[in-house]
Amino acid sequence: MTTPILGIDASKWQGANGMSFQRFDDLHAAGVRFGVFRATIGTVADASYPVNARRAAKLGWAVGGYHFLYPGDGRGQADAFSGALLDGIAVLDVE
Repeated sequence: MTTPILGIDASKWQGANGMSFQRFDDLHAAGVRFGVFRATIGTVADASYPVNARRAAKLGWAVGGYHFLYPGDGRGQADAFSGALLDGIAVLDVE
């Protein structure tokens, strides 16, 4: 039997200045070991991304950033995402 690897995704909706240290500690205690955080939406950066990514990395989690795709300016969105993305996994959210 394999043990699942637990992870989360988060954006400014879980805290405009990043999720709290306490929330990260609680998630870590519950077994979460990776996080994918929204880096951009359209051509706008999510200010919570670098904070969340740093806090997750400090706990030893695997970290990624995602882009929430909007219809329209694909090149501008790609440029915004590549400019905001820190090291880690890159994910595209298409809904």
